[in-house]
Amino acid sequence: MDADKTITATFSEIPAIEHTLTITVVGNGSVEVEGYTYTTAITVDEGTKLGLEAIAQNGWQFDGWTGDLVSDNAADTITLDEDKTITANFSELPTQLHSVTFIVVNQEETPVTGAIIAIDGIEGNLTTDAEGHALIDLADGLYRFTVSDTEYQNYIDTIVVAGSNLTVEVNLI
Repeated sequence: MDADKTITATFSEIPAIEHTLTITVVGNGSVEVEGYTYTTAITVDEGTKLGLEAIAQNGWQFDGWTGDLVSDNAADTITLDEDKTITANFSELPTQLHSVTFIVVNQEETPVTGAIIAIDGIEGNLTTDAEGHALIDLADGLYRFTVSDTEYQNYIDTIVVAGSNLTVEVNLI
């Protein structure tokens, strides 16, 4: 070198490569990403790992992730090395039915055969057998019913089915 030289270096920031995670929810549930409820697509730097959690609403279950994440684990992670789209799939739990037995007797405690039992919201009627019994399977809920027979006054009442089988005794007058 025969003289002093001045060198200037100019640097510019290289933008980070970013990728977007898009989540679709099928059924009744929600998704948390890193502990926050997912509401819109998320854009992060390439290579970012995100924690996911699928949360089913009451009466629903988580069935699994599909798309760019295939897993049955409600809590899982995904690495964004490219744009990714996933779906959290939820399905309704089967309705659990409980046996409800109606026992219909008269004032002398004699079974009433052929009494008609109509339950509001349920199609069709029940008819008591020779022992005064009628059986139906019902889901949890509140049911208003009427028991009628031509020889007795109508009987109207309400039952609550709540997680177990039930016996309903009716005395017709």
